[in-house]
Amino acid sequence: MAMVQCKACGKIYDYEKNGCCPECGAYNRPPRRERVDADGTVHHLTGQERRSVPRGGKVCFEKKECHEKKVCFEDQARQVREKLNSLSGPARQVSLVGVLVAGLIILSLVSSIVSSCQARRTDYSIDPVTPATEEPAVARDWLDWDTWQGGRVGLLGASYEDGVLQVELEIHRDPGDVLLDDLQLYCVDEDGQELTLPPFKGSCQEQYWTLHFDLSADWYDNLQYVELRLLNPDGTQDGFLLLLYQDTNVLTG
Repeated sequence: MAMVQCKACGKIYDYEKNGCCPECGAYNRPPRRERVDADGTVHHLTGQERRSVPRGGKVCFEKKECHEKKVCFEDQARQVREKLNSLSGPARQVSLVGVLVAGLIILSLVSSIVSSCQARRTDYSIDPVTPATEEPAVARDWLDWDTWQGGRVGLLGASYEDGVLQVELEIHRDPGDVLLDDLQLYCVDEDGQELTLPPFKGSCQEQYWTLHFDLSADWYDNLQYVELRLLNPDGTQDGFLLLLYQDTNVLTG
């Protein structure tokens, strides 16, 4: 039974029996018998759902639904942080390398600017530089040369006269450190006989030395090999100067 109240006279009557008010004949719209949701679903109303509308009152037979998605901005920020933290190792390393390279470039630029400023303020007075001590270069007039006890010895020439073999040297050492016992003449004749002679006389003028060796004419005429040995203080050989061997012959006389 569908009871309605006439909006004109207020009489309550059964709408299913009387389409209009039996009191005043006014037409009254019956209450809704179905409800349609936002998604299109139709609901047929029964019982209490089909109640009459009280005077001056409003009844909403539609169920309101909110289809707007709620957004939590805190969750969005958390997702961004988690995404950054979840970067892979290589990606994180690339970003760190980029930061380090940028820092190094900035430091290099600052250093160059500071150095340029300091260079402009430099006092251009230059202290005298003491040249380093260097070993003498090999002279062009040396026939042979070798190192000897930290210095260099050059052969200037050799000659033979009246049983004396004279050897001219240029010794780049302190003359006080040169000992005649550390110089020996070593000879080999055609028969393979060997002869070692110390100088019986020596003289010097600055770095130029003249050594005299007592050598008989028989030995001199049969010489096949001659060298001047340069000895260490312990008697071992430190070097030598070649006077005669095959195509090499600096002897005159």
